[in-house]
This record gives sequence, C-alpha cells and structure tokens, in this order.
Amino acid sequence: MSKTVKMTTLAIALSAISSAAFAGTWSVGGSVLAQATPYKGIKTSDYITPVPVVNYESENFYFRTLAVGYYLWNDKEDQLSLDAYYYPHFFKPKDNDNADMRKLDRRRDTVMGGGHLQT
Repeated sequence: MSKTVKMTTLAIALSAISSAAFAGTWSVGGSVLAQATPYKGIKTSDYITPVPVVNYESENFYFRTLAVGYYLWNDKEDQLSLDAYYYPHFFKPKDNDNADMRKLDRRRDTVMGGGHLQT
C-alpha cells in the first residue's frame, strides 16, 4: 500500500471521528502536491500527487494536512508548539532514465520535527 493511500486513509479515519470526541475546529478539502525534482532524468510530472487536506485545531493539539503539533503554550497573544512535518521528497534510482543517476542510493521521504513560537 503506498504512503499516499495510507495518508488518505488516515485522514478520512480521523475526519470521521465524532467532533464530540475531539472538540475543536475541523476543515476538509483537497489539493495537489507538485514539486520540481532536483534530479536529472526525472520528469516533474512524476512528482504530482493528490493530497487530502484535513485540518484540525484544538486548544492543545493541531494537524494541518502534512503537519502535526502540540501546544506547550497557547493563549490569545502567544503560542509555543512542538511540530512534526512529513516531507514526501524521495528519489528512486530504478525509475530514472539516466545511467549515472541509477547508480545513486535511494532517498526516502522523511518526517522532520521542530518548534514554533508565535508572538
């Protein structure tokens, strides 16, 4: 099962959960992720992916399509959160038409973390 299918299934499952269980603000939509590839021999059209947009915001927690976060501090003036972002940037050498590029190692998508301060 591809990661896009897994993410779509997760987004649909989370959006189907009762709002009573997760009191907060929900929004649902659709988008397309298009990224220019830095790799020679790969067509940009290979990197166009439909992505469901499912956003949720509560007092302590949020997720916004490819990002999740937990508020350590959240009031009307200031916010401090710990965040994780999913980056679907990858490279599959076997899919490349260039012989030199096929010799490279595979690059996998990743999750990156960080913090966010808003004042």
